[in-house]
Amino acid sequence: MDNIYFNLEVKNEIAFFVFNKQSQILTESNLENMWNIFETVENNKDIKFFIFKGITDSTLLLNFNLSVSDMLHFLTKWEKMLCYLERSSKISIIIIHNEIAGPGLQLAFACDFRMVYKNANFYFNELNRGMLPGMEIYRLSKMLGTSAAKKFLLMQKKIDSKQAIEIGLVDFYTDDISDTEIFNITRGVNGENSVSIEMTKRLILEASHDNYEEALGNYLAAQSRCLSKLLK
Repeated sequence: MDNIYFNLEVKNEIAFFVFNKQSQILTESNLENMWNIFETVENNKDIKFFIFKGITDSTLLLNFNLSVSDMLHFLTKWEKMLCYLERSSKISIIIIHNEIAGPGLQLAFACDFRMVYKNANFYFNELNRGMLPGMEIYRLSKMLGTSAAKKFLLMQKKIDSKQAIEIGLVDFYTDDISDTEIFNITRGVNGENSVSIEMTKRLILEASHDNYEEALGNYLAAQSRCLSKLLK
């Protein structure tokens, strides 16, 4: 099952989304196709992990020939897809080989874990074009805090792989991005119980804006779902 942007390869419990090297303009029809593939993989109980490979700063490009209303409509759908990935019952990992920016970087921040190769760089270039850098504003602020987010977004500083590790923006640094290394990393992540994974990810995402009473209520509701499956 392929998409204009990537090829899908399933090995063991892992779905590899291998992005094409050729630059592609994001379109609504191809975005819907991408989302449909995500949903198909999400509903496959034998698959535990999403792995994204091959994304660079020019892999996914926005279409600047759209009207303002059409662009906002597209960006809304794009963000809903990222939110779907972010709240997926699968564990998602993106492997960043070189420089990454734009929609590819937005995808990276929606993943659970980021693995970088030594030549990787994060680059926020949207402000130079006169637009906002997607919901990176929101996600980067939650990851690093408002001060660091201002530094990297407003000053448009590149973040190299070493610095990204130091500030907690990425989780794994490697010189070996072979499938063997990927399998070794996934062995250290428990992807067995889809309900508990989905609920844990959701509670983590909601933790920063919920007060204790709201967090407790959400926890008990989520725990009820987990126990209903565990104790049935």
